[in-house]
Amino acid sequence: MNAIVAVVRQSAPALTLGGLMNAFRTWRARHREIAQITRELESLNDRELAELGLSWSDIPAVARGEYPAA
Repeated sequence: MNAIVAVVRQSAPALTLGGLMNAFRTWRARHREIAQITRELESLNDRELAELGLSWSDIPAVARGEYPAA
C-alpha cells in the first residue's frame, strides 16, 4: 500500500492545475520547435536536401528528432 501512495505523491504535481499548465507549455514549445524545423527543411530544394542526405519523406522524422543519426 505504501508503494502506491508513493507513486501517487510523485505524480501529484502533474495532476494540479499548475502541473497541467506546465505540461501544456512544454508540449506547445516542442510543437513550435517541430513546426520551425519543418518549415526550414521544406524551404530547401531537392538538391539541398540531397546534400544533407535527406529526402522529402524524411522531413517529419527529422523534425521530431526520430531520424536515425548517420
